[in-house]
Parts: sequence; structure tokens; C-alpha cells
Amino acid sequence: MENPPLAGIVIREIRDFFTSNPFLLVSERRLATLLCRPPHLVREAVRILEGEGLLERRDEDTLIGLWEAEERSPR
Repeated sequence: MENPPLAGIVIREIRDFFTSNPFLLVSERRLATLLCRPPHLVREAVRILEGEGLLERRDEDTLIGLWEAEERSPR
């Protein structure tokens, strides 16, 4: 990612978004629009959060935050 401090900001924004809206299902593209962030920054942040097991993809496009989930999907 080009700017590490900005990456941390986008990651925090995504965490806050899914914590505040735990039942809202959005695509990566829609999330970028809602956060008013460039898609490439959101894509990188989503990849990092998926790697940490905090975000999951369903139906190849829908993102689901796992902060409130009792059990996380096995990796």
C-alpha cells in the first residue's frame, strides 16, 4: 500500500463501519463508495482484514464483518 498511515485509517473506518452496521451486507465497491475512499485503498484494507479473519466474503462479492460473530469461519 502506498501510504501506511492511510492504510491504518481505512482499516479503522472499515472496522467502525461493520461494528456500527453488523447486519449490513455490502460489496467491496459499495463499501468504497460509502466510505468515500478510492477502491484500491479499500481493496487493500479488505485483503488485510480478510487475512486477519475479521472480514469474510460471501457469494464472491458480499463482505461480512466478523467482529460480533461468536465463531469465526475456519481458515
